[in-house]
Amino acid sequence: MIPITPGAVVAGLKIIGAMIIVIALIVAYKNFTGSFYRAGYAAATEACNKANTDRETQEHNYYVLKKHEVDLINKANEAKHEQAYKIYAKRIDDLRVNAVNTERLRINVKAAKCDRDSLSGSSQAGQGSDQQTERTYSTELSSEAYRGVSQVISEIEEMQALCQYAANIMP
Repeated sequence: MIPITPGAVVAGLKIIGAMIIVIALIVAYKNFTGSFYRAGYAAATEACNKANTDRETQEHNYYVLKKHEVDLINKANEAKHEQAYKIYAKRIDDLRVNAVNTERLRINVKAAKCDRDSLSGSSQAGQGSDQQTERTYSTELSSEAYRGVSQVISEIEEMQALCQYAANIMP
């Protein structure tokens, strides 16, 4: 065994004490800087959360505002469409009433030209410039023909109204 001198024990205790002090200083330093880090991290997290909350509030307010604007536009468009429906429905009804109320349909018919030479087979037949041979007759259509023409006119006018409506609602 190696003899231990009292000076060696004192020197050893001093070294151990110095090491304990150095370790304590290192731990205190790490704890001190760690507390700053944790405090800074907590402050940054809080600031970020507050910014997110503010941004979400602004987004929600913007969403509500835009939704209200879209609702107003939709209501205005619905009112316009409703008015257009009424106008076109009234127009179609007026067209139907006018078509039904008209009892007679008079038409003008031009008679064919008739020259004196038409029987002789000359090349001048039907091409004469005599205005006295051309006549216009006025007559009425039969009830069946009138209904047919009236129905076609009504369908054309309804299609015209639908086309105008379609043209008006397209952007």
